[in-house]
Amino acid sequence: MTLLLRSKPSKEEIAKGDISDQKRVFLNPFATGAKPFSKDDHLVICIGRSYGSGGTEIGFQLADDLHINYYDATIFKDVLERLQAKREATEKHDIAETLHEMRHAHGLKLFTANFNRFHGLPTADALFFNQSQYIEELARKEDFVVMGRSADVILKNAGIPHISIFITAPFESRVKRLMEMHELSFKEAAKLVKREDKAHEHFYHRYTGFKWGSAVHYDLCINSASYGIHESEELIIRVIKARLREDLQALATRHQEFVEKADAELLARRAEQAADSI
Repeated sequence: MTLLLRSKPSKEEIAKGDISDQKRVFLNPFATGAKPFSKDDHLVICIGRSYGSGGTEIGFQLADDLHINYYDATIFKDVLERLQAKREATEKHDIAETLHEMRHAHGLKLFTANFNRFHGLPTADALFFNQSQYIEELARKEDFVVMGRSADVILKNAGIPHISIFITAPFESRVKRLMEMHELSFKEAAKLVKREDKAHEHFYHRYTGFKWGSAVHYDLCINSASYGIHESEELIIRVIKARLREDLQALATRHQEFVEKADAELLARRAEQAADSI
């Protein structure tokens, strides 16, 4: 029998067959070939997550360790206030002009047929439009982690660099976690996971036209069941650290040194316990 051995491909061959999409590379500041971070650039991390995967905890811890802002429920409170202020201060023709801009400038699938006044829209749609503008404004002036709300597509359509991450875990793992956290039966936890996932899927598709959770729409996908909450966060930091702005890179480096020291101490304690038990 003759074995066909293929030699290792050269760098030139790899380059010719590279799959990178330059438009995506441009918007992902952590990809080789992207514009290096400058003092004027901001770190924006968009995290989508399936319910019960620990994505919320990972996002919050990531923001805390990098000393940057974190937005989830607070962003909605702020948007609602802006929505109310705009209702009171904006004339009808200004509202129509704003909606026209959002339809055609950003390419989002805005479901505004049969409406010609901003405050005539369903509350959820009006909230989304305000929220989109607010997220864009934030991304141009500060570093932050934002959870969900189609922020990855909003920033992509606005041409604002960011990294998009999706965190998930097997259905059974998520159900088990909720059962332990909230003292639920399997049936109750499973129903909750399915309901929340369906709501996220509906929201994402309604405003983007994309399939929520599909890996092709994100820069990085993580199975949190393979790493746990702590190591999933560490994985994200390792991915982004090398190309961060200098001040953020210093923070990430100090954090990693602290984690490595803590892990080494933990392993040493476990080794001592194992030795004592022999």
